[in-house]
Amino acid sequence: MSIRTSVRWLTEADMGGGKVGIDAFKQAHPEVTVHVYSADHGFNCDQRGSYDEAAAKLARERSLTFLAEQLA
Repeated sequence: MSIRTSVRWLTEADMGGGKVGIDAFKQAHPEVTVHVYSADHGFNCDQRGSYDEAAAKLARERSLTFLAEQLA
């Protein structure tokens, strides 16, 4: 079994060029589904000040959906 679809989860802070950097990444890798979160880097770690519960929940839902689709 191999996962053939690639998904990238980014925050606006992860791309040094902001929206321009994200758009450049998307353009360079059209085969990749990109999800961008309006949160700080590390938003999914509830031990950090940058934790964002809403973004973490959405990322988890998307991750579980992706895995269910790929592993079905």
